[in-house]
Amino acid sequence: MRVLAAFITLAVFPPALAGQWFHEKLKDEMTDKVSWRISSFAFPFRDPVTVLNWWCDEDGPDLFLSIGEYLTGDEVLVQYRFDTDPASTAQRWRFTAPLVYAPKDLIQAMTARAKTAAKVLIRVTDEAGAYTYTFDLDGSLKAADRARTRSLYADKRGRISRTDSLLLNRYAGDSLTFAAAFDQLACNFERKDTGVAFPFPEYLQNIERQVLRRWQRPGRTSLEAEVSFFVQRDGSVTDLQFIRRSGNFAFDLEAQGAVEEAGRFRAFGALPDGWTADVLFVRFYFSGQSVRAWPDERKAEASDQVFVESVVEERPEILSGPALVYPDLLRQAGVQGRVLIQAIIDTTGRAEPSSVKVIQSPNPGFDQSAKNYVLRALFRPARVHGRAVRVLLNLPIDFKIKR
Repeated sequence: MRVLAAFITLAVFPPALAGQWFHEKLKDEMTDKVSWRISSFAFPFRDPVTVLNWWCDEDGPDLFLSIGEYLTGDEVLVQYRFDTDPASTAQRWRFTAPLVYAPKDLIQAMTARAKTAAKVLIRVTDEAGAYTYTFDLDGSLKAADRARTRSLYADKRGRISRTDSLLLNRYAGDSLTFAAAFDQLACNFERKDTGVAFPFPEYLQNIERQVLRRWQRPGRTSLEAEVSFFVQRDGSVTDLQFIRRSGNFAFDLEAQGAVEEAGRFRAFGALPDGWTADVLFVRFYFSGQSVRAWPDERKAEASDQVFVESVVEERPEILSGPALVYPDLLRQAGVQGRVLIQAIIDTTGRAEPSSVKVIQSPNPGFDQSAKNYVLRALFRPARVHGRAVRVLLNLPIDFKIKR
């Protein structure tokens, strides 16, 4: 179904739509399986075309490229870069022609960054070569291209003929941004699986009751909305955000206000003693007929998630570290260089031993000394919304001989 849908996109949308985001709901007539997708062409449009897709169905979310070029093998190396952020390290993405799939553990971090970025560059490398694609996230690339194209048709006074104006109508209108399209992506909404095992149904029922008490339910309407939020150990609510908006401002405002008020008064109560995590990640569904709360499977425990450095609000910093041990033989030989270490820094500011590995090194003799330094160093933890989180970090360790 995903391969077919990708080819349909390539065939239907004209080049003028490069740089815009589209959202759609798909249904398999044979199985009644429902899927949602948002997608956009690489910018500027060129042949063969490449499309970036966010996809959701009952099997969960996916992020993948519909590649126009011919690639080989069942895996390719992929790097990405949002705006002026440093480029990511190259990672292996699964390739099933013509689709290149992002690793599951990368989807949430890339999604969060895409909501605030203007563009993303993605480079795909296989045995034959490298291909770089640019995707417009906030409409600025599309707007600039529209202005540039109009200037080519204008005379010295900036006027455009009626014929050329009609031709340029294909550039009229604003692009649908990634964030706007994502708000309409009903990810996981119709899943039969309700998430993680949370053995306290009465607690979830109380969440529903408390929100209902504060929600001014509209009359008969087909409007629907879905939000997510954290319930902290003390019963307070943080990180409230929309997963899917109804399209009606008043409906969405009432839904948001009901959850905020319940959280402000800690009406849900403290988390059950038998729930070992410090937070509960809740999804909440509103409609004109009913409401429903359930724990979200993507984040049963906040400390389990590993963020990439480019999406955290406060990046980790080294507070203290041991003296770097320079290997004697390499010092005597005059060998210098930089070792690049990759590690996960946990919420206490320490490197997780199993995650520490050498990415790049001028000489294997430096490797163990560099790893020992990272393992013994103390970091200021990375933070998201004021909460310490685990983060994947690339650390340069320089070995220099003082003259």
